[in-house]
Amino acid sequence: MTRNGQRLLMLIDDEPAQRRLVAAIAARRGWRAVFAADGEMAIAMLGTPDGMQLDAVLLDQWAPEADPSALIDEIRARRPDLPLLLLTANGSVAQAVAAMRSGATDFLVKPLAPERLLGALDAAVAGKAAGELRPLTEKDPGAAGV
Repeated sequence: MTRNGQRLLMLIDDEPAQRRLVAAIAARRGWRAVFAADGEMAIAMLGTPDGMQLDAVLLDQWAPEADPSALIDEIRARRPDLPLLLLTANGSVAQAVAAMRSGATDFLVKPLAPERLLGALDAAVAGKAAGELRPLTEKDPGAAGV
């Protein structure tokens, strides 16, 4: 946590409007956001004072053809215990599996309701999945007997 008790989130996104929106939503639950417009900037920020205090990273995959695996791998190599959530408009199962294999903590699909984002962030720092990758029995208690 940062010095004033806020959790610190790095948002990797190239769209300023989206960064402001996510930061405003996260602030509702006491998060402070720092921004990186691309992977290179994100990696550089990991070594800064803010980067050393990060509680979570939210990577917005803005280009459907882009593969976030290399960036996830690099962040994992430098900060193996840092929760890393992938936010995407493409909710394919293959993409979710690839993100998890690369080391993503969770996988969230747009459009994303504010409470969904806040729940995913809280769960990530608590060490649990809250997005698309939650076990089916957690999403639907009736599924436990299936």
